[in-house]
Amino acid sequence: MQMTKSELNGSVNKQEKMLLFVVFLVSVAVRLKINYSTEYIGGGNGAYYLVLVRNLLEKGSLVYGEFPLLFWLEAAIAYIPIKLGLMNMNAAIDFSSRMFDSIIPTLSILPAYLLTKKLLGDKANHPQTIIIASASVLYIAFFTLVSDFQKNALGLLWLFSLLYWILKVHEEKSLKNICFAALFLFLTAVTHYGCIAVAIAIVAIDLLIKYALKFSWKKLTKGLSIAVIVNIVVYIVVYLVNPWRAQTLIEAPLKIFDDPVLIFILKREPVISPIDLITIILVNSIALISFYKFIRKFKSLDQKHRGFVLTMISTSLFLSSPFLGLEVAQRLYFISYVVALPLLAFIYIDLNSDYLRKTMIGILSLVLLVSTLLSFARPNYSNMNRTLYVEMTKLKNILPEEEKTLIVARHGLEFWSSWIFRNMAVRQEELGESYWRWYNKVYFLIQKKDKSPFGPAGLFGRPFPEPAIPEKSERVFENEFFAIYKSTEPPKDFSIFNKRHR
Repeated sequence: MQMTKSELNGSVNKQEKMLLFVVFLVSVAVRLKINYSTEYIGGGNGAYYLVLVRNLLEKGSLVYGEFPLLFWLEAAIAYIPIKLGLMNMNAAIDFSSRMFDSIIPTLSILPAYLLTKKLLGDKANHPQTIIIASASVLYIAFFTLVSDFQKNALGLLWLFSLLYWILKVHEEKSLKNICFAALFLFLTAVTHYGCIAVAIAIVAIDLLIKYALKFSWKKLTKGLSIAVIVNIVVYIVVYLVNPWRAQTLIEAPLKIFDDPVLIFILKREPVISPIDLITIILVNSIALISFYKFIRKFKSLDQKHRGFVLTMISTSLFLSSPFLGLEVAQRLYFISYVVALPLLAFIYIDLNSDYLRKTMIGILSLVLLVSTLLSFARPNYSNMNRTLYVEMTKLKNILPEEEKTLIVARHGLEFWSSWIFRNMAVRQEELGESYWRWYNKVYFLIQKKDKSPFGPAGLFGRPFPEPAIPEKSERVFENEFFAIYKSTEPPKDFSIFNKRHR
C-alpha cells in the first residue's frame, strides 16, 4: 500500500524533527562535558560570568558596564534554586552559568535549519538539510565558544535568527518579517559587542547590495539612508548599555586593519589558534567558490535570493580575512562561520550531479564528525583549581572586602579575585591615572605558581603576563603562590602595562 503525499510529508517531517533533536542532544552533550570537565568553571575568564550574575542577585546591577541580557537570564535561573533552598548562592550561580551555556546556545540549530531549508527550496530533503544546518552547532568553533565565551555563544543564536529573518524580508518585505529581523538585531545589541558589530555589518551590506542590484540613484540613496538609520539606532542602544564599547564601535573602522594577522602568520608568531587558522581557510574557500558560482549563474538565480547570497559572500570574505588587524580578528574569526553556513546550501543546490552533492555532504559530515570528536575529547582547563582557591581565600585578611579597594591582576585572574575578595578588579591594560583617585587602595596581585596556560591565542602561544609593578609600590605579602603589592600612586609611564601585554 502506497503512502499518500500528505502521509509522506508527515513522515519526512517526523524524521527531520528526530534528526534535529539528535543533533541538538549531541551538541548539548559536548558542551556539558566541556563545562563540567573542570572543578571550577572553565576557560581563561569564566569567573567573569559568576561575578556579574552575583552582582545582579545581590546588588540589583551588574556593577561593571556590560551587555546585560545573558546575565539577566542566568540570574533568573539561579534565583530559582536559591529561593527553593536547594543551593547556596555560589552553587546556584555556578549551576546556572554552566547549564545555560550548555543548552541555550545549541538552540541555534533551529534558525540554522529553517534558513538552510528555505535556501535549498525544492532540493531540500531531510538528511542533507540537517547535515548542512548542523554546521551551526557541530563545527569546532561553536565548541570553542564555551565557558568564558558565553556571550559570544548566545550571540550566535541571535545571529542565525537574524539571518533567517533577513532572508524572509528578501522574499517578502512584510511588517512581520521586518519586525522579527529588528527584534533579533536588538537582542544581539544587548548580548555581545563582537556579535553586534557583525550584525551591523551584515545589515548595512545587505541594504546596500539590495538597492545596488536594482540600481537607481533614488534606490541607492534610500538604501544608504536606511543603513545609516539602522546603525544610529543600534549605536544608541550600545551607548546606553556601555558607553565605552560604543566609543570603540565608532573607532573600529579606523583600526580594523592595524597589525594584520597575515603578517604574524608569515612571521610564524602564534597570535591566533589553529582553529582560527582552519576557519580562515574554510570560510574563505566557501566564499570564493560561492562567488564563482554566483557570477556564473547570476541570471538563473532566484532574484529574491541574489542580494542575500551576495551579502553572505561579502561578509564571509570580510570576517575571515587574513588582512584584519589582530585585535579585531580575534573577535571575528570565531563568528565568521555563521555567514558561511548559508553559502553551503547555495553551493549544494548549484551542484549538477548526485555524485558531487554526495561528495560535498560526505566531506561536510566528516568535518563535523571530527570537530565533535575532537571537542569532546580535548582536555579543558580553568584559571582556578582547589589549591589556588584555598590559597586566595587565605588572603582575605590582607585584601579585606571594601568598596573602595581595587585589585589589579593578570587577565583571567582579575575576576576570580573579584569573586573571592568581593572587590573591584581589573587587568593592567585597563588602568589609568584616575583609578588612583577613584579607589582608596590599589593592590597588585601577582601569581607565582600553578598558572594556567591561557593567552591571547587561547591555549596556544604565550600566556597572559603578570602585571608590571609600578614604582613606589610596597610589598605587603608573599608566599609560595602569590605576592601582593600596595601601590600608593600611579606610575609616571603607563606604557609599562601595555609593553608587558605585547
